[in-house]
Amino acid sequence: MNIEMPDGFENACAIRMSYVLNKTGFPIRKTSKFRMVSGGDRQQYIYRVDDMLAYLEHNLGRPDKTVHSPRPVAFANMRGILVVKGYGWIGAHGHATL
Repeated sequence: MNIEMPDGFENACAIRMSYVLNKTGFPIRKTSKFRMVSGGDRQQYIYRVDDMLAYLEHNLGRPDKTVHSPRPVAFANMRGILVVKGYGWIGAHGHATL
């Protein structure tokens, strides 16, 4: 990654999600709307979860389902990107995963 971070990344979910999007036909296009850096593969990587959450909504639309007190049964038989907004992670305001 073309970024100076001597202590590394504490929360890498946005980078992992960027990798998945880039490699599965949804490449992240360079823009100043979201904080991102280029990788050794010359693709763009969003490195902050807040920016990834905003990027996903901007490019894929509003969520199909919103649950305020989630339990596993709320997502039974569903596939896709799971976004968690809130606090509970050090230095992040959410989490994005598949």
